[in-house]
Amino acid sequence: MLLLMMGLTATAADPPAGPGVGQDALLFSLPAVNEEVAIDMVRNDHVSLGDLTGPLATYPSKAVVVYFFSRVDGSDGLPVLNRCHRKFGKEDVRFVAISTDTGDMAALGEWVSKQKLAYPVLRDNHQIVASRYGIASLPWSYIIDGDGRIHAIGAPTPEELEAEIEAALGALLVE
Repeated sequence: MLLLMMGLTATAADPPAGPGVGQDALLFSLPAVNEEVAIDMVRNDHVSLGDLTGPLATYPSKAVVVYFFSRVDGSDGLPVLNRCHRKFGKEDVRFVAISTDTGDMAALGEWVSKQKLAYPVLRDNHQIVASRYGIASLPWSYIIDGDGRIHAIGAPTPEELEAEIEAALGALLVE
């Protein structure tokens, strides 16, 4: 479950050792696997968190949902993110998935293409961003507000993911 800033829920998994709720999200810039989707979103084949949040954001968002996954451990949430993207995209909420897969990048690209995702999937094949965020198990989700602060963190199952995102965004979008 997502750990909401108000302390509403807890998770059975240990939270990552990186930044926590209420802290500034760590900036990253990663290449997109599905470059055409990234280009539609930020006019670049790399997506930077700073493009979407903070005072100098080129494409400001009310919130960004970042979903760390690998095809081995937790790609089941990607279709859920697609549904949430359709639901919240018009409200300036952006969705970004970050793959920590270290294998064949061409195979990852083909797999992502078959998923027909409407949001960018980024490559963290050296797991630098995942490491900076302290992620030890997958999947993990972060909801970051428009100012670049972490609003919620969690490891919901794919069945819980949509409800948890809706709850966290609902609280964030009314603030």
